[in-house]
Amino acid sequence: FILESISSVLHQSFQDFELIIVDDASSDDTILKIKQIDDDRIVLIQKPTNDGHATARNLGIKLSSGPFIATMDSDDVAAVDRLKMQYQFLMKNTEVGLIGSLANVISGKGEFLGKINLPTENGLIKVSLLQENCFVHSSLFYRRDILNKFNLTYNETFRLACDYDFISRFSSHQKLANLEECLMDYRVHES
Repeated sequence: FILESISSVLHQSFQDFELIIVDDASSDDTILKIKQIDDDRIVLIQKPTNDGHATARNLGIKLSSGPFIATMDSDDVAAVDRLKMQYQFLMKNTEVGLIGSLANVISGKGEFLGKINLPTENGLIKVSLLQENCFVHSSLFYRRDILNKFNLTYNETFRLACDYDFISRFSSHQKLANLEECLMDYRVHES
């Protein structure tokens, strides 16, 4: 699914970005596929060992240079206006440090399976975070200066739920929001 995911980022209506792809020592033909794409915005990082999601995410953040970070998983698909809408929201709402969106659930074949509804307002999000993660990780868009100010990183000892932990700690420092639009297709498949 990597080519579809990358294509959805490269064809965003908002074009001022760098796409840092961290390959966590994949054992398939992912690298060959990525190298076929000719786009100066792509920075490909090949890790020699598989250390997990958190380590890969932290490396990507460390190597990025923009004031905002947008996350994306290798099998999900971004709506064409995702980056534009999230950027505009954070520019207008300076008290919000992290934003996500609702998402469509799709199968491995791209068939629509349903919609992920999440709380959208800061207060309800923070209450919900006491019991569950209420963000689709591939929809996250957040401010780098908050990461730097509070030394926020993904906890690399967590093999699972590193995003839940990261968002929960982030929520201690800034307001959070989810846009009501479905800006991601979240893929559910056998692997």
